[in-house]
Amino acid sequence: MSLVLNLSMDLYSVNMKKIGLTASVLCLSLSAQAERIEFTNGDRLEVEITQQTETTLSFTHPIFGEQSIDKSQISNIAALNLTTVEVEPADTGVFGSGFLIDWNREIEFGLTGASGSTNNMKFRTAFNTNYEDDRGKWDFKSFYLYSADESTATENKFNMGLVKDWYFKNTSWFGFVSTVYDWDQFRDWEHRLQVSVGPAYKILKSDEFDISARMGGTGIFEFGTKIDNPNNTADFNPDVEGTYITKDTQNFEIMLGLDFEWQINETQTLSAFNYIYPGVTDAGEFRNVTNLTWAYDLDFLKGLALKLGLRNEYDTSETDANDLKYNASLGFRF
Repeated sequence: MSLVLNLSMDLYSVNMKKIGLTASVLCLSLSAQAERIEFTNGDRLEVEITQQTETTLSFTHPIFGEQSIDKSQISNIAALNLTTVEVEPADTGVFGSGFLIDWNREIEFGLTGASGSTNNMKFRTAFNTNYEDDRGKWDFKSFYLYSADESTATENKFNMGLVKDWYFKNTSWFGFVSTVYDWDQFRDWEHRLQVSVGPAYKILKSDEFDISARMGGTGIFEFGTKIDNPNNTADFNPDVEGTYITKDTQNFEIMLGLDFEWQINETQTLSAFNYIYPGVTDAGEFRNVTNLTWAYDLDFLKGLALKLGLRNEYDTSETDANDLKYNASLGFRF
């Protein structure tokens, strides 16, 4: 059917931001499933309701697109057919604490082992969270990994990183700052901190793909770096105490990288990144960090997913240049 609409009204999003909308619509065809919303200011709108929480209602409109408003702004809320729209509980933060409200949050656990003729164990846990709006994005990732063989530790490391993106209006360019901290019992250093800053470009953003390229400068600080045979003696023995010293080092690198995310279908996601860091102060040296994660949402419990991952860091300045890790774990979004 056709109608003429002349309207001026205030719509409120979940965060109570006011959106002023005024339009004139001629010959508008409406779906048979549309609901008529009546606002407290007297205006009316034919929409398709898509989602609701305890306090808000989301809908789509052929002209205004997707919108969310507070239920208190709807005068005929009791008359609407909301029986087929699932009520999403309000987010109360981490375990109801109010911390990280409206952020995506996930914790992972993975454990493998064997006991008998050989005894070994591998444990991994991770915590990831992110938040994105039209101004930018926060992305925090962390993991802890421990492996032992015959009660002797073979891997023992912790990693966490925080990336902050600032989006610019009407352009695919944006700026970023990233910070990564590492602790590793079996690397040439004990602690490592790196800070990167620079521009980035959104190559593709759609419902299926999210691809970005980054470049910038990176300051890298290593603490407790072991220097073997400092006196350059012929009888050097790395197992003898006093034949090595530790010191702190600082270097500068260039960063070039690519972020990739693919929403394969409703239950599967593939994400990856690759960053290469050519040395500037250490000319001729470089690092390359690659990460690949596949996630599959399980049907029997909402928020639970099977995750397979691979991470590799190749560092030409390390005694053992290649550091490859792979894992299988269960992730739970909460």
